Amino acid sequence: CFETALRLRKIKLLQLAVTTLVDGSLDAENEKQSILTTDIPNEGRRALDAMIANYPSEFTVAVLESMTFVKVPFTKQRLLDRDEKLTCGSPAYLDPWWKYPLVDSEEEAGGKAVRTAAVLPIPGLGTMSFLSSLVWNAPAKAFDNEAMAVVLRVIWRSHIKKFFVLDMVVYLAFFTLWVFLIDNRVSKYDTAIAIVLLILNSINFAREIWQSNFGRHLGYFSSGWNQIDLASIAGVYAYSVLFATSKGNASDHVPLAVITTLLLTMKLISYLRAFNETGWLVTVLSQNFRDVRGFLLVLFAVIVGFAICFQQLFSSNDSSEESNYFGSLRTSMLSTYEMCILGQYESSLLYESQHQVLSILTFVLAVTCILVVVLNALISLLADSYARVQENAVANRRKEKAELIVEYMSLLPSWRRLQIEHNTQYFHALLQADADGDLIVEDNDWQGGLAALREHIEELNEAHEEAQQKAVETLKNDFEKELSSLRSEMVSILRDLSDDVKAMKRSQTEGGVFSGKRVAGAVR
Repeated sequence: CFETALRLRKIKLLQLAVTTLVDGSLDAENEKQSILTTDIPNEGRRALDAMIANYPSEFTVAVLESMTFVKVPFTKQRLLDRDEKLTCGSPAYLDPWWKYPLVDSEEEAGGKAVRTAAVLPIPGLGTMSFLSSLVWNAPAKAFDNEAMAVVLRVIWRSHIKKFFVLDMVVYLAFFTLWVFLIDNRVSKYDTAIAIVLLILNSINFAREIWQSNFGRHLGYFSSGWNQIDLASIAGVYAYSVLFATSKGNASDHVPLAVITTLLLTMKLISYLRAFNETGWLVTVLSQNFRDVRGFLLVLFAVIVGFAICFQQLFSSNDSSEESNYFGSLRTSMLSTYEMCILGQYESSLLYESQHQVLSILTFVLAVTCILVVVLNALISLLADSYARVQENAVANRRKEKAELIVEYMSLLPSWRRLQIEHNTQYFHALLQADADGDLIVEDNDWQGGLAALREHIEELNEAHEEAQQKAVETLKNDFEKELSSLRSEMVSILRDLSDDVKAMKRSQTEGGVFSGKRVAGAVR
């Protein structure tokens, strides 16, 4: 069935087949042979690659959320000195925990922790091709699971972190030299500093060219951080050339120095994505800037409109100093920004205007529109953006870490990258097992981010809806029974009344006396 599903390439069947592989169901059904000894894991990896590249991302997210560890075949339990969760990468699925002694039962442990070797059933989750495909084609939720958390943690700590630390130290030195170069104080070392900066900048440029595969990797240019890298490199080159041609006179190139410094500062911020303490904040700020782009355009249009109005109202004032505030559109826009955003204004402007009433009304309208309405809308927009980022905070941080891993792996020589991929073909962990040898995986430990909480809330909602539906059905049945009983009683009463009326008419016709018992009984 598994091979048939892979061969048909129907997305529903494909998802079902790969899910049975990654959640351990396929391995549990085969008691005689572990699937790890077959070619099924490799076929599952190829199927997962096809899902990522060719099908909607929700199928990939669902499969990765189902991935869990399976027990390593042909192994016994291991004895640990303390209770901890250990993870590592290995070229094979076999037990790599040879430095921890074997133990047959917990009775022999003597109070120490006993753990069972487990492995993720899909090979090659740490390869550059798989991670880059996941980064560019899947949302952040694809990383909101413990399987990908283990993959990223092992690759980062064991192989990539040392390259990142070296790169960050070199960049800090580069940034320090840049600060010395643009300092207005002339130094006899400026020429040497400029030469070192050009060398380091050329190395950075070669690195970006290599990372973009000489411009053939289109996904490289879609990243804002890569665009900042290229812009900062161009700024350093331009400033260095102008600095050399002007014979060290840096004051002539202040605008270029300011723009380049801002770009280099943003690049410095990009390094903070790798740290847990600052990575989430960089993600929040990045998302905030993306979300307020449209808002800033609207705010700019509003400020321009009011700046033109204030220029017409205040440029004709007698005071020459005050006329300079709104004498041109440029100065009027700056004064309008100070007036409506910062709250700085001269009240004499309003009373000395030739159109005093209109000036006051326009000022009140501008302050109310910008300072009250627009800025409160900005606060609400930023709060909503922060809430959306925090909802998938763990997933966003992991995706940022995956982007850094892909970036540094792309810079490594091919032999070094292949060596890392070979040493991390399979990802292992030492987990607790029950008396039968089955792995014990706690949901809170092996569900990434807020996935466990969301799943628990969904279960509560489903249980509440089911209980509510049952209560409504019970109430409906009781009401129908009461209504049926009332209907039967009413029919009986009407039938008795009809009989009494007929008897009354018959008695009156015959000249007799009617006792009225049925009527009285019917009324009762």
